[in-house]
This record gives sequence, structure tokens and C-alpha cells, in this order.
Amino acid sequence: MKFRLSDANIGAGLSLSGDLCLPSGQIVGLLGANGVGKTTLLRHLSKIDRGSNLIAQSYVCEGTYSGASLVFQRDNLFPWMSVRENMLLGLEAANADRAEQSIQNWLDEFRMREVLDRWPSYLSGGERAIAALVRSLVNPVGNLLFLDEAFRALDIPNLTRALDLVKVEHTKVFEGILLVTHDPLIYWELCGSFCVLSRNEANLTLRQIEVSRENGIKAFKFELASAMRGT
Repeated sequence: MKFRLSDANIGAGLSLSGDLCLPSGQIVGLLGANGVGKTTLLRHLSKIDRGSNLIAQSYVCEGTYSGASLVFQRDNLFPWMSVRENMLLGLEAANADRAEQSIQNWLDEFRMREVLDRWPSYLSGGERAIAALVRSLVNPVGNLLFLDEAFRALDIPNLTRALDLVKVEHTKVFEGILLVTHDPLIYWELCGSFCVLSRNEANLTLRQIEVSRENGIKAFKFELASAMRGT
């Protein structure tokens, strides 16, 4: 799937030009400096802000696009619902019954089945992040997944499990995945290609890049940093 943007209004007084290609079954990393507009772009493409000051049809999409699930660094669980209710919200009864077993199986991987009937406020930041990832699997919105610093709250064991979950399960559910993180090791582990978002005043530009893994993680991190600097 490819988005072609030409002076697209993405809100906050910003316009964007460039192509964003999300190959089927592949995870694409979105690079950019702090404050450049990565979250604004994800919100726009996921249609979260449709109906506000954004122009939802300001891009051309090559391929079928039905919207996107967006998992933030902040998990966006409804505080007045249990974890179970958050995950099953909007599902019909028959689908909810099937989803319940999948939820339990995935939470078992994180030794977290006991949190299902708790309020989100009783969970740690890492537990909330895992719950949000699992919710995106059992209750997906659209055919794309956007992950915006979704792993930041996880400790090392749960981070490893979460990366495996995304690689194995999320790639089955979603046609394409776009990932934002400040951890180059996560990019190394998950991403097949990369897109760089750069900014000149109110004008944003997207460009697709290829980053080699042939020379090891140190060279890989250097290439990512160089790409963000435009060198």
C-alpha cells in the first residue's frame, strides 16, 4: 500500500509531501527528530482527526485502505472499564466469545491473565502498554497498524515478548505496520524498511530509505542517525 501526498494539510498548520509505502506483511520504521510531526502524521493517516480541521482526503492511496489502529505511548484505555471490557468494546457477542480465549492466551505469554478484571488505574505502565497491544489484535480498527512509542514502558523480558507478538501475530492481522520509536534496537529487530520525516518551517517531507544490516548493529545505528540528519 502506498500513500502519495502533495502539500497535504495534516493539521497544526503543517503541510506534507512525499510517498509512504507500506509493503504487505512488513513493518516500516518512521524516523524523525523530536517534534517534527510524526504523531500528527499518524493521527492524520489513521483518520482519528477526521471532521476537525484536517482534510481527510488530502492524500491518494494506492491500495485498499480502511483506516488504522493506533497504539500510543499512552495506552488510551478507558479508565471506567475493566481491561476485559476495554478489549471487547464494540465486538458482537459471538466475536467476543472467540476473542476472549485469544486474549487469555496472549496475556498468558506475559503472565498477565489476572489483570483482565482490573481497572486500568491498577495496572503498571508496562501492563497497560501490553493490554493496548493485545487490544489492537483482538479488536482491530482498519487494515493498518500505527505504533507510536508503544514499547517505551516495557521492561526487557516483556519487550522481547512484545516484539515477538508484533512480528508473529500483528503481521497476520494487519496488511501493513508503521512504527515510531527512539530505540534503534527495536528498528533493528522489527523493520524491513524506513521512511524519514523532515521539516522546513511548516513544510514536511517524507522520503523512503533503505538501511543495510550487513555491517552489524553499530553501523546500522550510524546509518539511521545519518538519515535523520539528511546526510
